Amino acid sequence: MKIDAQNLDVHPARPDEVDAVLALARSAAKSDGVAALNEESLFALERLAPPARILVASREGSPVGVLVDAQSDASGCDLVTAPDARRAGVARALLVALDESRSDTATPVRLWAHGDLPAAQAFAASLGARKARELWRMTRPLTADETFDVALPAGLVARGYDGSEREAQAWVDLNARAFAHHPEQGRMTLADFREREAQEWFDPAGLILVWDEASGKLVASHWTKHETGDEAGEVYVVAVAPECQGRGIAGPLTALGLAHLRDAGASSVELYVEGDNEPAKATYARRGFVRAAHDVMYVHTPARAM
Repeated sequence: MKIDAQNLDVHPARPDEVDAVLALARSAAKSDGVAALNEESLFALERLAPPARILVASREGSPVGVLVDAQSDASGCDLVTAPDARRAGVARALLVALDESRSDTATPVRLWAHGDLPAAQAFAASLGARKARELWRMTRPLTADETFDVALPAGLVARGYDGSEREAQAWVDLNARAFAHHPEQGRMTLADFREREAQEWFDPAGLILVWDEASGKLVASHWTKHETGDEAGEVYVVAVAPECQGRGIAGPLTALGLAHLRDAGASSVELYVEGDNEPAKATYARRGFVRAAHDVMYVHTPARAM
């Protein structure tokens, strides 16, 4: 397919285009060997409602590219072009359309490059974009006969999520405090929690909550993710209350989640961690995790803001 950038139709995503956009993303993932859209973008496409801003580039009625700005603040956009429509101006046309739709052009656009592949690096260089953030994907195998040290410090007890409003809100509050300075994780709301709770993969027993027996407060959690039939499970979110960090919770908390994933049938496990979070990376490395891939966030200043 030869794409003429001059004849592209760039417009807000329509409900009747979502399936085609998802198919485009799957095609890109198959071609590149890495996911094309992150979870936040997939949820945004599923909702197709504010605050997300989703732009589609189409040619003769067929989507050939998509830009997902899930929070409508350009703080972490996914930009995907169909494999057979690359190097034809599609990605640049989507960025121009995003710039034209924004009132705050002084704020740079932040773009994810999943896998930071050579083509993404070249495109970033052509924009004059700089690397601002790195997200590691770390993996390790799980074996049926593996044992885990899950002994928590005295006074703490772990159990699965009971589905109550109280425990859901306690988790949201803990997450907000644990990730107060994290650009995405820390802003999760109760509605975001409920959205994930409604997914087919959600397992209440896989959301492990650690309570302080004396105060009754939630002090840590390990949320795991394992989709039926998948070989790999995921360390989805690990949160420890700021006042409890350094108390020796992280090790057994990680082990509790790994044991759950093993018992759920996972033969390997993956997780995502900030590239500059040395303590977390060291914790996971001690438990057998190694870096398998990484995503990079590039910061691009639109021409109008320069």
